[in-house]
Amino acid sequence: MALVRTEGLTRRFGETLAVEDVAMTVPDRAVYAFVGPNGSGKTTTLKMLLGLIAPTAGRVLIDGLDVATHRETIARQVGALLEAQGFYVNLTGAENLDLTRRLLGLPVSEIDRTLALVDMNHARNRRVAGYSLGMRQRLGIARAMLGSPRLLILDEPTNGLDPDGIAQMRSFLRDLPERSGATVLVSSHLLSEIEHSASHVGIMHRGRLVREGRLDDLRALAARRIRIRTPEPVRLVARLAPTFAAALDGVDIVVPMTPATDVADRVAAISRLLIDAGLPFTGIGEQSTTLEHLYADSVPTDLKVAA
Repeated sequence: MALVRTEGLTRRFGETLAVEDVAMTVPDRAVYAFVGPNGSGKTTTLKMLLGLIAPTAGRVLIDGLDVATHRETIARQVGALLEAQGFYVNLTGAENLDLTRRLLGLPVSEIDRTLALVDMNHARNRRVAGYSLGMRQRLGIARAMLGSPRLLILDEPTNGLDPDGIAQMRSFLRDLPERSGATVLVSSHLLSEIEHSASHVGIMHRGRLVREGRLDDLRALAARRIRIRTPEPVRLVARLAPTFAAALDGVDIVVPMTPATDVADRVAAISRLLIDAGLPFTGIGEQSTTLEHLYADSVPTDLKVAA
């Protein structure tokens, strides 16, 4: 069942078309990664989902209700962490949450519950001025989860984190629906990081949603490749290109495959050809499909050139 659905969602800023005809579907209890480069329309779309800006055309439905006409009802079901955190740094983490808790008319127990969800009880009585960036991000998520919203919207939650912070955040996001019951919609331009957390993905480019679905299903549909490592890539690609449509990809060689291609047979055929020709290679095998590959395969050729 879809918790979030948009229909023809479009937003113009003067002559600039920021978001164009976006039809997205976010399943209930999913971790939905909303990915694409900076400037692709992700944040504008999220602001329309939250009712912070009105669409030029189209509509947003959350749990079947139109955001434009049921904003107050929906607001209780949605928590968000956007770019600005807005903490009082001279107050403790618990005191910051208490301010929001009072504004929402929630019980004091919500502070303990949300701090436990984000594993921050140990720092509840420390001033936010002494928090690391990762701790502030977690506190922001705790604040967004006050009142047990069904939908949690996080804009670039790994921005500025060090490698350890990113690893902790992606593990936290992956487990969040099971721990809290919330659906998580998280935007990021770090494709290689968010794919470790997501169950579903929507790929944005130049304001358009160019692909969407379960991450595992999209990987299965993506173009498959064999990757070959060699100390002599130019010689190898010249030998393989006529038969296997091989191409250089950095210092490696990639050979495209159709969904029906038998990987073992293709690897064996390439290996025999290279061995018979006396051409050296140090590795050969099917390349795992990443979000970066999905993005490259999803963006129409005319958009790639325009970008």
